[in-house]
Amino acid sequence: MHHLFGLLYSSQLLALALCLATYTLLSIPFWEKGDVEIYHAAFSARLRVAQRNVTLAAHLKSNMSSLTQRGVSFRPLRWFSGKWLRMPDQGLISLDFYPSFTDRPLREDECFVVVIPGLTGGSEHAYITAFSESICLGRSPVDIRCVVCNYRGCSETPLVTPKLYHGGRTQDLRCAILYLTTTFPGHKLFGIGFSLGANVLVKYAGEEGKRCPLSGIISLGNIWDYVQVAKHLDSGTWLNRFFYKYQLGHAIRELVKGHSYMYGLPVLSEGKIRTRLRSASMSVLMRTRFVPFELCVANFLCPLFGFASSQDYYARTSSMRYIDKVAIPCLAINSRDDPLVPSQCLPYCQALASPWFILATTRYGGHIGWVEEDGSRWYIKPILEFIEALFQMTIMGIFKWYGMEY
Repeated sequence: MHHLFGLLYSSQLLALALCLATYTLLSIPFWEKGDVEIYHAAFSARLRVAQRNVTLAAHLKSNMSSLTQRGVSFRPLRWFSGKWLRMPDQGLISLDFYPSFTDRPLREDECFVVVIPGLTGGSEHAYITAFSESICLGRSPVDIRCVVCNYRGCSETPLVTPKLYHGGRTQDLRCAILYLTTTFPGHKLFGIGFSLGANVLVKYAGEEGKRCPLSGIISLGNIWDYVQVAKHLDSGTWLNRFFYKYQLGHAIRELVKGHSYMYGLPVLSEGKIRTRLRSASMSVLMRTRFVPFELCVANFLCPLFGFASSQDYYARTSSMRYIDKVAIPCLAINSRDDPLVPSQCLPYCQALASPWFILATTRYGGHIGWVEEDGSRWYIKPILEFIEALFQMTIMGIFKWYGMEY
């Protein structure tokens, strides 16, 4: 009977997927047009550009035509050389550079763009390689070299301790940036994060505050508020309830299964982690046929990293709480039709209250889609313009519209 129920459930999911595909192809216009909406504070950071004092918002608006153009169209919906870094807890992450230093030696005035991928992403994924090629091989007047920061256990990075990573863990990114600033002194560093990686990047910048060594950061498709997104997955559209929450859970479980040698209980050498994972009942995670994201958080991430509950994890790792502490230029781009991130998660109020934070939203684009009619990714344009606009600037301070500096 249980086997029969499983077959019926699988058939229902397949039918839902086929219906979704048919509905997508027949009912949704292939191209949609909409304007970019920009939100920023009435007060802004003052910059020194070409012997003139300008505000951050005004400077970016005048130099980023891709954010002010009307009728933007979207479709709904041998080059790396690696470096392993040993973390303080003996874990490993890897840095992949593009172009490699063999293909293009280090130039005096080039800048580095630190790329933080999404969930289980890495340098071999298509969206990362396409992005790196586009901004490094384009016609930008700024020499750019991408550095992809691969998570523990991802992109052939060995997992040598039970600790993996999660959507709010910034310690590894902090070590990677410290390595880059000491190895390449005098070179500007920018950061760009995709989805979960954007959450990690904004949280890191907020934690660092005025000490942040990055010259600017770009957040693409950030989750912002895990508490609201978790509710959205459970009670949102049927696509969220029957597809996305299981797809996310499946991705985490496959990552864990890929390192099963590390999570067999006899292998664990760290007593606290062994006790936590035993109490979390890993067997439930591994044997459940369709694994929701919530189950992975409750049975794996929480006990592994010491969170009291799923809600504790969601609340403490959400980058929404750190926006007001960001003290470097931050451009965030989100689509208002993102199936994973509902509109109520977007930080409109924070954008109006922070002098450093600018939020740009598009009517269409999906979750890090933004595919234009020619197949190119639109977000490449504002990213390049953002880097070019900030490359030569000198930060002067912050002022409010009525002239009071602080």
